[in-house]
Amino acid sequence: MQPDLQFSVLCDDVGRSGDGKLIIYGVFEGIVSQEFPATHRACYVCNRWTGGSGAHRERIRVVASEEAGSQVVLEGPETQFELTSRAAVHTVVCRLEGLRFNEPGVYWVQVMLNSEIVCEYALNIQRREPGERSERARGRRNRPPAVKH
Repeated sequence: MQPDLQFSVLCDDVGRSGDGKLIIYGVFEGIVSQEFPATHRACYVCNRWTGGSGAHRERIRVVASEEAGSQVVLEGPETQFELTSRAAVHTVVCRLEGLRFNEPGVYWVQVMLNSEIVCEYALNIQRREPGERSERARGRRNRPPAVKH
């Protein structure tokens, strides 16, 4: 029985706390560079599967937009896992190294299960002009209000 993808997160790193809880660091949806082609040293895709059973294969791909020819930029290794019941969960962490983006634009992170795409989401690659300050340096205008207790 095919499992459900509980979540897929693109991030800087993944770890575990002392009590085994998953810790996801630096969740992001885009990369900014002054020069192209741009290379991103490494990042992770963390996926959790549940609600199915049996043996499965997962693979992550990063693909250029259709306008750029849908070229596969990077394909992660295939990971095999097994779920023993519908209540079981399995987390797959895939390290992607040396992502190379030839030009700014929308790229797609594709999550594949048993050779079928089950999820894809945008990775926005943007050009920053020399001297242009980042959104973080300017102070974010869309920052959510602080919660007071």
